[in-house]
Amino acid sequence: MDTTGNTGAGKTPPIFVVGRFRSGTTALWSALRTLPELHCFFEPLHDNLLEYIEAAAPPDPTHRGVDEYFAEYEACRTRLAALHRPEFGVSRLCLAEDEAH
Repeated sequence: MDTTGNTGAGKTPPIFVVGRFRSGTTALWSALRTLPELHCFFEPLHDNLLEYIEAAAPPDPTHRGVDEYFAEYEACRTRLAALHRPEFGVSRLCLAEDEAH
């Protein structure tokens, strides 16, 4: 998905960085989001993502150098509510062979 929420032919498939708690994934996300050619979304599979965006959840103080989490979602926010599936991040951590990304 690009920042407008579009998917389609010619798009680079998404890459999901997954790690255990306190393993450095937020530091990696923070570094990658500084690259202008990338769109890095914070915890896109989180079951409470929409609520966190709406509440503008503040960063964890241990996430040094992170001012906010959700700026990248602003451009696709209107489509996000229709696309987000809370159950995917809890029980469906991979796509079936016949499912598109």
